[in-house]
Amino acid sequence: MENPLAQQSCVPAPERWQNAVSADEFYFVDENVSDALTDLPSLRRRILELSYIEDLTAQEIADLLGRSLKFVYNQKHIALKKLRDTLLRGGESE
Repeated sequence: MENPLAQQSCVPAPERWQNAVSADEFYFVDENVSDALTDLPSLRRRILELSYIEDLTAQEIADLLGRSLKFVYNQKHIALKKLRDTLLRGGESE
């Protein structure tokens, strides 16, 4: 019997992501993403930039910002939750 996960891994990542949810559920306009990021407090936005754009590890971010590793993880989690919530509402902040 063939492992179904082995078959799935052959599908390119963007296609797997696109097929994971309906288009109606995740329709993000660039403006909405930009606005949602702008609404974040600057430190949370900076943590996301360092993590996803500059590709730093959480430990590297903590060292750079002079914060604890736990602080970086917590702030990143809060920022991602806020972004998700804002984007699922169509980009409207609370």
